[in-house]
Amino acid sequence: MGITWNIARVIIAAAIIVAVAELSRRYPRYGAVLLSLPLISVLAFLFAWFQHRDLPAITQLARDTLILVPLGLPFFI
Repeated sequence: MGITWNIARVIIAAAIIVAVAELSRRYPRYGAVLLSLPLISVLAFLFAWFQHRDLPAITQLARDTLILVPLGLPFFI
């Protein structure tokens, strides 16, 4: 896949970050809704599938995400 694939992933992640920042500046509630969606997790699963097509690794990633997300929620308080 090479460098082009990595550049595309960076551009997609940057676009999401900029969209959340711009939306939250004008409409804080809509920015919070967009931020609360698991967009990055879903994109990580999709990118991992298209790059490696390794279902056991993606399954482990999903399980670890399910376990670690609740552990990180107290940082939002």
